[in-house]
Amino acid sequence: MNREYHRWYSPALGRDMELLVFGHAGAKVLVFPTRVARFHEYEDLRIVETLRPRIESGEMQLFCVDSIDEEAFYNASVPPADRVLRHLAYEQYILGEVMPFMDAKNNDPVTIAHGCSMGAFHAANIAFRHPLLFDKLIAFSGRYDPTLSVEHFRDLLDGHRDENVFSNSPVNYVPTLDGWRLDALRAMEIVLVIGKEDPFLENNHHLSELLWDKGVAHTLHEWDERAHRGYYWRRMAPQYVHPPQRRESRSAEHRAEAPMSSPGLVDAAFGEAPLTDAGRHEAARHDAGQHDAGQHDAGQHDAGQHAAVGPGDLAEAV
Repeated sequence: MNREYHRWYSPALGRDMELLVFGHAGAKVLVFPTRVARFHEYEDLRIVETLRPRIESGEMQLFCVDSIDEEAFYNASVPPADRVLRHLAYEQYILGEVMPFMDAKNNDPVTIAHGCSMGAFHAANIAFRHPLLFDKLIAFSGRYDPTLSVEHFRDLLDGHRDENVFSNSPVNYVPTLDGWRLDALRAMEIVLVIGKEDPFLENNHHLSELLWDKGVAHTLHEWDERAHRGYYWRRMAPQYVHPPQRRESRSAEHRAEAPMSSPGLVDAAFGEAPLTDAGRHEAARHDAGQHDAGQHDAGQHDAGQHAAVGPGDLAEAV
């Protein structure tokens, strides 16, 4: 199985960012890690291994990105408004650097957003905000309202509310969708998976109801128990992480004209402003050197340790 490590300086974030690529062809799967986890988490949890047959056959290619949650939603040292702005800068990194890099490496027209726990929030939020860019969403054990407080999970914005908070909380903005964005969302394949004892089960039901109210077809799968750790995600992945049932892509034909969000430029609908696509392929010029399997940053655990006790294997990963 092809495995590549990539690192470059991100203008959007003002620091180096890293990612891993698995596979050589097929539908492009953008994978977000769990809360404050790293780009190698999906591999550490052995989820990549469960998808090996599809990856090696060229059915799909994974792009596992890093998290900056410690600088954004989980950064208690800065005001809540600044946390959301940092998150929006992260979105710009994904849209303006990672996705052009993905397109340059792989011309398959299908793009999928995927994540577990807090990664499911990131996947759903970017797919719902930019539905012309994605053909499928696969979200495991997600929360879809960063302001929600349940069990020991706190409101990530400490009571702060503004337009940027609203436009990055799917359960708040989905009811407002209309026009081209709603049409595009209705054409997306959406898969939500949640444990019956997960503290965010009700939040998933709420999102599902809102989607049905807007005429957005999707599936919501409930697993026994809490189902909020790597043990379960390794079993979910072979069932749900695959290209959409229809291989014809909407995203490729519209990608060039799709509006993108820009931190600091807010309109009444989404905190988004139309930007040109001129910089989308700039990231392709970055170094594309291979990286050895053991050469992650010093904080990485080996696969067995991380899968057993790492943040992605705990209910507290949200």
